[in-house]
Amino acid sequence: MFFAHSFTTNNPFVDFAMFRDRNYAGAVTFMFVVGVILYSTLALSTPFIQGIMGYPIVAAGVLLATRGVGTLVGMIAVGRLMKILEARTLIFIGTGLIAFSLYQMTGFTEQTSAHTVTLMGIIQGFGLGLVFVPLSAVAFITLPGHLRTNGTAMLTLLRNIGSSIGISVVTAMLISKSAMFHSQLVESITPFNDALKAPDVVAHLDAGSSGGLATLNEMVTQQASIMAYANDYKMLFCVCVAMMPLVFLLGSTRKAAAGAQAVHALD
Repeated sequence: MFFAHSFTTNNPFVDFAMFRDRNYAGAVTFMFVVGVILYSTLALSTPFIQGIMGYPIVAAGVLLATRGVGTLVGMIAVGRLMKILEARTLIFIGTGLIAFSLYQMTGFTEQTSAHTVTLMGIIQGFGLGLVFVPLSAVAFITLPGHLRTNGTAMLTLLRNIGSSIGISVVTAMLISKSAMFHSQLVESITPFNDALKAPDVVAHLDAGSSGGLATLNEMVTQQASIMAYANDYKMLFCVCVAMMPLVFLLGSTRKAAAGAQAVHALD
């Protein structure tokens, strides 16, 4: 009904003419994917730090806050950097930093240090800061003035839709992959596995007792969860890398600004 109304009325609720602007269309696509990565990573990091690494709630919050610090620094720095570099260059660099942090996060385990988590959070946040501001500049620099109100609403809407889709997908994958990896790992836990019969293993883990089996199941469940988290981070990394070539579809903000100044001068 929404699309039927939008394409058949003279005054649609959303004017799709704004998507004819290449810069705006590219920026909206980017913002959608940023929404997927931004909130999905946060949704994964919180239970990982608490459930896998064993940090209390307050400590987990402090570790996650480092990403916000990185974003703050990135947004402050990007104002000066845009005087030197083009917006699309900053977007490309920021996306690369996000991809790098996600790649490093695929190796997170229960033994990962807080220093590593903090460093990756700052790098990822700084990358997000380099993306947000230039992306807004690219989106509206060539968009006609009468479309900018709708354009702002649509940009925010698609970011929120992206975050909702991203959280749903990574959560569903986390649950399904955890079960799959758990079933794969327990295939090796049999009475015929000589590793479980080794004296140093039996001294700490007796698979023949109910307590030993419970401990063994807890260990397998933890390792299966770590593998599932790594799988989710890898998926987000691939999405981020696949998004990077879209930067070249964006126009030059400097040329667009020069063109706008020329038009104002003629007026």
